[in-house]
Amino acid sequence: MHLFVGGSLRAAGSQLRTERLPDGRRKGPRKPGVRLVIENLEPKHSKWLMLEYSHAAALWGDEVTFTNVRSAKLQRALQALPHVHVSKRGVAELDVGRALVLDPKAGRPLTPEDCKKFDTLVVGGILGGEVMRGRTQKLLTRRVKFPARNLGAVQLPIDIAVFAARAIALGGHLEDLEFTKGLTVKYADGMEVELPYGYPVVGKKVIVTPGLMDYLADEWGEEE
Repeated sequence: MHLFVGGSLRAAGSQLRTERLPDGRRKGPRKPGVRLVIENLEPKHSKWLMLEYSHAAALWGDEVTFTNVRSAKLQRALQALPHVHVSKRGVAELDVGRALVLDPKAGRPLTPEDCKKFDTLVVGGILGGEVMRGRTQKLLTRRVKFPARNLGAVQLPIDIAVFAARAIALGGHLEDLEFTKGLTVKYADGMEVELPYGYPVVGKKVIVTPGLMDYLADEWGEEE
């Protein structure tokens, strides 16, 4: 799929709060009803990572806990986001109840029934590459030894994995969600960027991480 764009964006930071997980299941028509934990697996802060993390927190629509955050800069940036809690400790060290990892290598897809059965969904905070290399399985699933479910065969960015998880937690089914199989971003100056990730298509509109197109244009411009 193709996307034509042009524009700009900047980000922020603050102080680390005490780690805290949301208390129990949330009720309400737009509440997912299951906790979300994003286990950070990137060693340092980056603009691209924060764009995905910011969008993930905004999409979830409830409190989000980021775990395994060792970088002080990343801690401050995450703590500036609304409804976000941050922990230096990994998810396996915290009381998250019955937890399920969202892992592309898992043998079964996530279902609404899973979201009712488990207390916490754990998303791996890993920036994608050109191909999936099974890093979530290696760095998270095998380490924490939680059961796992997949979100389909297409590689999803962190925030889009959260988008899919939320839709399923609210009663949707994975097979009813439409994702691009990669994305070609075309800029007015003729530059093109290939993104090998799946982005959701809702009402014929592709949902892309806010600010990412401007970030890519700035970074590629600097390199050229």
